Amino acid sequence: MPVGSRSRRQIECGSLSPAENKVPPACPPANCPPFIMSYSAGFSTLPGQGQHRRRSQAFTLIELMIVVLVLSILLSIAVPNFMRSRASSRRTACLKNLRVVEDAKDQCAMERNMTDGSPVEWEDLVPFYLKSQPHCPTGGEYTLNPIGTQPTCSLYVIGHHN
Repeated sequence: MPVGSRSRRQIECGSLSPAENKVPPACPPANCPPFIMSYSAGFSTLPGQGQHRRRSQAFTLIELMIVVLVLSILLSIAVPNFMRSRASSRRTACLKNLRVVEDAKDQCAMERNMTDGSPVEWEDLVPFYLKSQPHCPTGGEYTLNPIGTQPTCSLYVIGHHN
């Protein structure tokens, strides 16, 4: 076979002898379909398509903008719910602290035979009935109040509790 009559497939797949083939093989063995061989070379030879360059693997600006839009919609839904659940958990932690303080006051009153209306100080409760003085998670201050009344949080007035 003369050199000028070599087909593209013969050159790419190395079906010619090494002396006739000046181009190194660029595709899998010769028994693979033409579109797979040409895909590895960067061209498409499917019937009716002609030769086209392969599309770049990068994202287009439109695709990136759509991703950013979807993420922003998801964040606009998630952030308010997160903030609401965070405030709810802080309220729950504050109520738990107030219950613990009330239980410590009751234990102190029973052990010391205190009557309703007797004053209680933090020094009476810490470290005997509480390991340490609890603090409100949102920064409020706890008031003990006398025996027989519930302890309160300073943020109760501005809607800290349910």
